[in-house]
Amino acid sequence: MIAMARVKLERHRQVRYMTGDLNTFEFDGNYHAAVSSLALHHLPADDDKRRFYRRVYAGLRSGGVFYNADMVLGSTDSLQAEYMRQWRAFMLRAIPLEEIESRWIPNYLAEDRPAKLMHHIAWLTEAGFADVDVVWKR
Repeated sequence: MIAMARVKLERHRQVRYMTGDLNTFEFDGNYHAAVSSLALHHLPADDDKRRFYRRVYAGLRSGGVFYNADMVLGSTDSLQAEYMRQWRAFMLRAIPLEEIESRWIPNYLAEDRPAKLMHHIAWLTEAGFADVDVVWKR
């Protein structure tokens, strides 16, 4: 993902790419922006996500922004079932059903710990972020 970001953002020389363990990661300064993609759902507990949001907030300059593109749970069981149906349909465009059922879904259930979208919004607000919103959902 870092390699792809480098390609897409190559004309932006001031971008700094950072990787590390989300449980212990600390910013080494104050940044204008921070971006996380498909990472936070790997944190095992909701409190870990909350602590990470507080560290991100502390690592931003006044007026800084944080964008998080990640997997979340639906607010209700029926919404979550619909999201899973849409995910399967998306994968079926490129992956055989047998592989989806034998590999992708079991890996998701074993490795991922997403939280509800509304919880993320509350945690971001608790951490100090203003103007918390969903700008893209798919």
